[in-house]
Amino acid sequence: MTEATYEFGQDFQDKILAMSLVDETFLQASAGLVKPEYFETDASRWLAQFASDHYNTYRQRPSKAVLLNEIRKKRGDGSIDDALMSGIKESLRYVYGSPDLSNRDYTLTQVEEFAQQQALTEALTKSVELLENGASPADIQAVMNKAVQVGITQSTNSIDLRNFEDRIKYRDDALVHSAILGAVPTGIPELDRELRGGGAGRKEMFLFMGGPKTGKSIAMMNCAVNAAGAGYNVLFMSCENSTEVTGDRMDTYISGVKSAELQANKSRVRAALSKWSATAGNLKVHEFPTNTLRCSDIRRVLERYQSEGIIFDLLVVDYADIMAPERHYSDKRFALEEIYAGLRALAQQENLALITATQTNREGAKATQASKTDVAESIDKTRLADILISINATDDEKAKGEVRLFFAASRNTEDGFTLRYKSNFGLMRFAERLMDRY
Repeated sequence: MTEATYEFGQDFQDKILAMSLVDETFLQASAGLVKPEYFETDASRWLAQFASDHYNTYRQRPSKAVLLNEIRKKRGDGSIDDALMSGIKESLRYVYGSPDLSNRDYTLTQVEEFAQQQALTEALTKSVELLENGASPADIQAVMNKAVQVGITQSTNSIDLRNFEDRIKYRDDALVHSAILGAVPTGIPELDRELRGGGAGRKEMFLFMGGPKTGKSIAMMNCAVNAAGAGYNVLFMSCENSTEVTGDRMDTYISGVKSAELQANKSRVRAALSKWSATAGNLKVHEFPTNTLRCSDIRRVLERYQSEGIIFDLLVVDYADIMAPERHYSDKRFALEEIYAGLRALAQQENLALITATQTNREGAKATQASKTDVAESIDKTRLADILISINATDDEKAKGEVRLFFAASRNTEDGFTLRYKSNFGLMRFAERLMDRY
């Protein structure tokens, strides 16, 4: 039977292709539904096949660098001729330009309905053939059952444990290129070396914990600027500081000019920001009044940027304790449980690395070193966090500009150790130099 092509117009086909290459959540949900043969052009078929093959092997979407490298290889061995190359270039201008990535759920529904229709059509044709060849009713029923089960999946990933060669290859590739694991670097080298994959993990919650004025916001800001500077797309949501204050802090961190002196050193600041921007990804900063930001608000912001072709790698929320739940709770503990569970679910659904912070309780604020049981209000924060790092400094250490990061809890790596840093809060530099690890 000849495979039908999409009934959608070319614009919608371009949208599906762009989402398959740029939006990992879409690629995961539509796995097996977006078939290369459904597209009308050879270039779209080739790109869709590559996206599907890469996802089936590595369980993630191909990055732009990976795709371009593969195109160069295929171009070199003659697998891609001039005509196909011309079409691929045209498609990629849209995919990596400003594609419309909005309305993911609607697009998935349309893809699902088309795939279901094709699956049922094929099943009916095959059932007639089976009937004519004397197949049993059970065999025919099995064909039809398989067809009606075609659809999108809400699961974010899956593996077959028997396919161990895939996992061995996955880890081999990760040794060469840590981005295979999907982690987003914090830009603090020693910290990244301790984290699985070399940074904050996608679909995971990275949680700084500390008392008031211990540098939680500066630590998160540093991670956001570092990740964006490395080319990742970062969304920074502030529930505590204005965008002006956050912007000044980021300018200070990048330029090395104190906030009070930014205006007097415009040329130096401009030169530093220009150099940083040359290789940076998107870093979008949004301000929300304290106790008003909800997870649903973050989702709406993400969807708005998707319509502009921006998919974020890292979400930084400053900070979760002063967000708002979706509904009112008489007990703050239950409100916090909802907020933290909602944030982690958002990270999983959108394939984001998530960094946020929480306060220590009174005992933790007094302690020389806060542990995982010193989290304020709700111990469920510790349960939900994949990485929990407490920020510690005695009065003497604060006076000397020192800070200790204690790995209080970790779901997937070693914990129970400390990184001691020289810091410079005047220049908004949380971890300027490693002093010790113990």
